[in-house]
Parts: sequence; structure tokens; C-alpha cells
Amino acid sequence: MKSELSPGAARFRAFFSICQANFRLFFREPEAVFWTFLFPLMLSAALGLAFRQKPAEVVPVAVLAGPEADSVAAKLRAHPSLKV
Repeated sequence: MKSELSPGAARFRAFFSICQANFRLFFREPEAVFWTFLFPLMLSAALGLAFRQKPAEVVPVAVLAGPEADSVAAKLRAHPSLKV
């Protein structure tokens, strides 16, 4: 006797099969993998190296009133790049 899947399980199995096929198609194309994963990493590394001499900006931060507001504000004031 053949066990049949519920409609929800059948939809999930179909969805999973389609996703699996699309992932396989994607990873078979080295150009797509390069432009999706490797190029952004290389670009961010290159820009990080190019602009590493720039000093860090001081970022203004607001602390809302609450039970732990004073301790949070004190911890944030200790960080040199934050202005509380």
C-alpha cells in the first residue's frame, strides 16, 4: 500500500526540489559564484585598505530612560567613538 503525503508536505517537497535544482544550477556557473560571493569580499577588502588611514567618526548615541539606562550610558561613554 502506497503512503500518500498530505497536501502541505507535498508542496514542501516540491518547493524543496525546486530550490535544490536552482542552487545546483547557480553553483554550476563559476561567474555567478564569483560576482555574488568573491567580488564583494574583494571590493570591501580593497576599499578597507584604501581608506584605513581615515580616523573613526564619533557617532552620537541616545539612551532612553529605563531601569538600566544609567549603567548602559556609562558603558557607552567609555567607548571613544561614541558620544552619549
